[in-house]
Amino acid sequence: MPPAALRLPAALSWSPAWIQNFEKVSDADLSSPAAQLFTGAGFELEQALALRLQGKLLNETLQPEALFLTELAARDWLFTAGGTYNLADGWNLKAGITLHGSFRSGDDPLRQITVFGSDAARDSDAAYLELRFDF
Repeated sequence: MPPAALRLPAALSWSPAWIQNFEKVSDADLSSPAAQLFTGAGFELEQALALRLQGKLLNETLQPEALFLTELAARDWLFTAGGTYNLADGWNLKAGITLHGSFRSGDDPLRQITVFGSDAARDSDAAYLELRFDF
């Protein structure tokens, strides 16, 4: 029997949002503790772009996935990748990574206006491993 074809479905999406009655945050406000908690509505026109890849291999025993999100106005991004392996009925082992970043320079005050986490979370990468029982 020939090997099954590799299928890796991809989805690309664009999500624009125009903020009515938008008020620009001043550079002075960006240094306040409240501004560090500020997420979303940082720009009058916000646009998110997403690319998702997800597959099922080995009769759905192995399921790799990857997701790249970027917010075009804030110019920050989030990348996740991982895979799930079915060990036995209901038991799954999942491993992956999460990466945060910005296309802005480190001294740009607008770098603090973020969609995918605080400025402190940027460039803080994480890896995870979990054993799950799904029922």
